[in-house]
Amino acid sequence: MEGESCAWTEFNQHGWYSSVQRDLLSPGTPGDLVDTGDWTAHYANDSVPVEVRCDFEVGEGGAYTLWARVGVYRLTMWASFDEGDRIDLDLDNRAREQVNLVEPTLDIRFVGWVDTGPVDLEPGQHTVAFGLEPHPSWNGAEIYGALDAFCLTSEVWAPSGALQPEAEGGAEPEPDAWFAYAPGDDPFDPASITDMSRLLAAPAGSRGWLERDGADLRWEDGTPAKLWGVNARPMSTPDLREQQARFYAKYGISIVRHHPVIDSIGPTVAADGTVSFDPDRLDAFDHWFAALEEQGIHMDWSVFYPAIVTAEDGYDPALFAELAEEDGGRSTSGVVSFMRELQDVEWSRLEPLLDHVNPYTGLRYADDPTLAVVEIHNEDSIFWHWPLNDLATGEMPLHLAALQAMWAEWLRGRYADDAALLAAWGPAGAGSRAGDSLDNDSMPIYGAWEMAAEGPWGRPNERARMGDFIRFLAETQRDYYERRIDEIRTTGFGGVIVTTAWRAGGPAAQAANSWTDMAADAIDRHAYTGGGGGVWRITASSADTTSHLGAPGSGLLSIGFSQVEDRPFFVSEWTQSPPNPWKAEAAPLLALYGMGLHGWDASFHFGASKAYMRGGWPDLYSYVSETPHFMGQFPALAFSVARGHYAESEPIAARRVPVDAAFAGYDVLTQPLAEGAWDGEAGDLAVPPEVFALGRITLDVADDAAAPERGDWNLAGPFTSSTGELVWDADARFVLAAGPKTQGVIGFAGGRVHELPGVSVDLRTDFAVLLLTPLDDLPLDQSQQILVTALARDTQTGASWNLDETALTDVGGPPLLLEPVQATLTFVGDPVTSARVVDIYGVPTRREIERDGNQVVIDGRYEAFMYEVRRGELPAGDAGPGGDAGPGGDAGPGGDAGPGGDAGPGGDDAGAGMDAGSRPDGSVDAAAGDDSGAYFPPVRDDDGGCKCDVSMAVLVPWLPLLGRLRPRRKARRRI
Repeated sequence: MEGESCAWTEFNQHGWYSSVQRDLLSPGTPGDLVDTGDWTAHYANDSVPVEVRCDFEVGEGGAYTLWARVGVYRLTMWASFDEGDRIDLDLDNRAREQVNLVEPTLDIRFVGWVDTGPVDLEPGQHTVAFGLEPHPSWNGAEIYGALDAFCLTSEVWAPSGALQPEAEGGAEPEPDAWFAYAPGDDPFDPASITDMSRLLAAPAGSRGWLERDGADLRWEDGTPAKLWGVNARPMSTPDLREQQARFYAKYGISIVRHHPVIDSIGPTVAADGTVSFDPDRLDAFDHWFAALEEQGIHMDWSVFYPAIVTAEDGYDPALFAELAEEDGGRSTSGVVSFMRELQDVEWSRLEPLLDHVNPYTGLRYADDPTLAVVEIHNEDSIFWHWPLNDLATGEMPLHLAALQAMWAEWLRGRYADDAALLAAWGPAGAGSRAGDSLDNDSMPIYGAWEMAAEGPWGRPNERARMGDFIRFLAETQRDYYERRIDEIRTTGFGGVIVTTAWRAGGPAAQAANSWTDMAADAIDRHAYTGGGGGVWRITASSADTTSHLGAPGSGLLSIGFSQVEDRPFFVSEWTQSPPNPWKAEAAPLLALYGMGLHGWDASFHFGASKAYMRGGWPDLYSYVSETPHFMGQFPALAFSVARGHYAESEPIAARRVPVDAAFAGYDVLTQPLAEGAWDGEAGDLAVPPEVFALGRITLDVADDAAAPERGDWNLAGPFTSSTGELVWDADARFVLAAGPKTQGVIGFAGGRVHELPGVSVDLRTDFAVLLLTPLDDLPLDQSQQILVTALARDTQTGASWNLDETALTDVGGPPLLLEPVQATLTFVGDPVTSARVVDIYGVPTRREIERDGNQVVIDGRYEAFMYEVRRGELPAGDAGPGGDAGPGGDAGPGGDAGPGGDAGPGGDDAGAGMDAGSRPDGSVDAAAGDDSGAYFPPVRDDDGGCKCDVSMAVLVPWLPLLGRLRPRRKARRRI
């Protein structure tokens, strides 16, 4: 029902507040300036609560959920049925599909959907009231908000932006018709074939500490470890945190990187320097940690980004004044790597946290192996351009003076006198500068930008001088890291320690930077690509539409050049941001090449924050995990990674340099150096990026480094991996994944037939990612149960591009539209006996897809991106669609149980002693987030709809709705 059609209101329909993009209001269509919507809105400065009341009729009584599309930014709103108790709408935590109605401006006019949970309603007429009150975050008298639309539903349903629901039915979509993706809370149906929680050993920590095993990871009990994770912070309530942990486990997430920890627990410093944490925030953090542990999910602590100091920390006031201001204090970023006092501030926060006993687990954090990884600090380095460039130009003069004095002291320990110094550097103007002396505590330093590959930018004869400066910086930073590692170990922590993920400085510092990170157990890096002019936000502006597939070793994958020979390798932040149309390529490339061929050990997508999949381009934010193109592919990829479906290669480029060479003052990896090339003669260790498609590239910086080694670099293309399992055609821009188990096609592979070991793929969609996963872990040509994940491009409804598709001209709004992958799959091996559509929660539906023997056709008719293909007889207790189970077995959807068996959802008859619609063990599960009502998985009908025992609400002025509500057909548009 539309908010503007409600019969009675105290809302004032304020002119400014209502001056919004009306195509984003219901019943409008985003991008359609003719088909616009409206709402009933209010804005005032009088603090007076107001209400709007709407009448509706229910055809059949029962439990309903109210979904309301309302203003969501810092406002307080409640709902009440028939003048009954108020139901607070949790807009701060549970609002979905938040849309900025004044894009690209930012103010308070956001709208989103929120649900009330179950409400019991009798048949007949009812009234629902929505009330507004001031939000506690405002100090003034401001009160504002709006009601756009609301919907009552008796089944699992999710909203889809401004588009009204419609009754099931109508013409079948065309094979190339884009379809709406509108997820709700995951019901955690046990019938889901994408539930990868089975990959996890619960509770986390049961296999002991995570440990370094040479270049790999293993658990303390000897089990090899590969970590598939996300960056995530906890939701605000205990039930949401528990739902969030269960949700992550379902998607095969084995570790969560909490970033940054200190921000979440709110440290405060007393006048005497004592550090304490906010008790409520610490309690929420403790509960979050325990909820993840229960599901088998470990944690990585990114502790500081950066540490914030206050006057109470005792840092010299003059130095304190030079630090950049941050909320609550001043930033230690950049300078913490050389200022011991600031390093001690970090430890004053970290030590008590490691010593804290989590009341939900009963363990000190330093004793709990669920805490698998601790990072010293996030994205910081002594080589970072900020503040090194600013220091070099004289800014932050007191910190510059401190760094220069440290450098002079370091030089006095390296050289006996000025004669030795100048003999190493060269005379003034020919290697050294006027005034260079061991007695000079203010010799000029170098900015990071000056550390060019060939040597000091504009000063090529100062290589030795710059080399000493780089060595000084590296040793200073490494000393800090080694001291911090010792402090952490002293607490008893037995997991993996990482320095930082930030490769900083110019190319001349590249090897030195890696050497500093080798102080710890693992090497970590971050990588981002995609996005646009809005950086953190998706805006109507320029957009990066680059694909990785034309340039192996580019983009996200370029961080592989930082992989160290004898250390595990982490990628603790990565994504390919929307609106990049090719972002579906990112996760499989990282999984199959990075985690597979190159043997990377941990992946953390950036970033997750909710307990459910999300619709649209969520919040127009550039970094979201809970979308089809990222977490939608996680079940297939997490399974492949966990089961080792792609073999690791031996190093095909093992770059090795002595420690002294790392401080030559130029890039020893790309520039000639004596006896440094592959054949032991003078040359360089440069590696073309295309080598990434062939095999592992490593680096070692050590006094006892062996001679460099390389394999056969056949760069003619297409590039076949050294393992023979992956083929990258950079000219045609696609990858064939041809291992024995997980197989697939990634990229611009349309208009071709691709022969893989277990399947022939006749792909008709220009760009697609098509993955075939044997869920029984057998070779694909033998597998009895295959998950097909098929994704192409996506867009928001109403989004548009300029003519050359280099910029978004309109961001549109929810729902998200998915381009269907059109392909014919011909399976090798035993006969295919079933091919079904799988819904967005991973549950196979009753709808069979077009099939002729082992030839299966997928396309837009099915409005799906997942399918299940089976061979042979269905497993015991699993009847085919509409079929009856044998004795002792469970019926499939719509089927009848045999003697002693359980009826499937919607089945006619239960076996003896069992209830129809119950779980196989006879229990009834509550819906996610609902502690009171029972959840019965809906039976999907042949059109993908739902057959339910309770009819939908009859809402005036809508007609009775039969079947599942979904977005109007007009949302399906050819693009």
